[in-house]
Amino acid sequence: MSSDKDKPAELELRNAYELRIGRLYKYMAPDHVGRDDLLGHETAYFAKPSELNDPFECRPHIPEPSRIKRDSFIRDLVKRHESTPGVKPGVHGRRHLQAKLDRDFLSKTHQKSMENTGIFCVSRRNDILPLWSLYADGHKGFCVEIETTDNHMDPLTAAFEVIYRDDRPIVSIDDIRSLGNDTLVTEQAMANSLCTKSAEWSFEHEFRAITVGFTGKRVLPSGSISRVFLGARASDETVEAVRRLLAALTKPPELLKARLCRHTFSLQFEAI
Repeated sequence: MSSDKDKPAELELRNAYELRIGRLYKYMAPDHVGRDDLLGHETAYFAKPSELNDPFECRPHIPEPSRIKRDSFIRDLVKRHESTPGVKPGVHGRRHLQAKLDRDFLSKTHQKSMENTGIFCVSRRNDILPLWSLYADGHKGFCVEIETTDNHMDPLTAAFEVIYRDDRPIVSIDDIRSLGNDTLVTEQAMANSLCTKSAEWSFEHEFRAITVGFTGKRVLPSGSISRVFLGARASDETVEAVRRLLAALTKPPELLKARLCRHTFSLQFEAI
């Protein structure tokens, strides 16, 4: 029997368009120059959850389902298995699934369903010192400013604001069923599975562009990159390499470089 603690919280997702955020930022290490398509071809890489750096990614708490929910879920799985070539239909499949359907199995099923979902992580700010250290190789890299559009097909426009909490999100068996169907993903399942992180990550001010049923490279609308900010420790080689890549774009973005503020622990950016 589940307790109130096992009930999924109603988490409200908000996207960049709803919040009227016109620009989002991607921090990158200097070794991405020349091997990453974001600068050269305005192409974003939507990673699988397992490729991200937090081991808690897409690993919510999954409570024990009721018997009715459990039996319904098994029936769906059996139908899916029996439609797969080489799998024999019949009651054996149901008994086999009944024997293995525990929380660990549900967790693995949930993670497997997530591997077809792409995530492009960005921040709403370009001046967060820990992000320059974590993702831009100690201020030696750069930060790319990407403009959102009014086009709902633009994944950055629909990027969701990450929700930060102390407790792991709860995903129900119904959410897992929804996530296994690319056309029926509920917003609540998305919030609980993909857009909730530990409160300790709140300094990132993260937004996530999500592609359901697709991972890999996706071309952004032409002219999406408006500015590129070089880190305070960026080498001359990195500066020139970035400058060459930007010059080849149809609409070359403005290039700026960070410098340390004289009196405060903050950054200032100047055009170069």
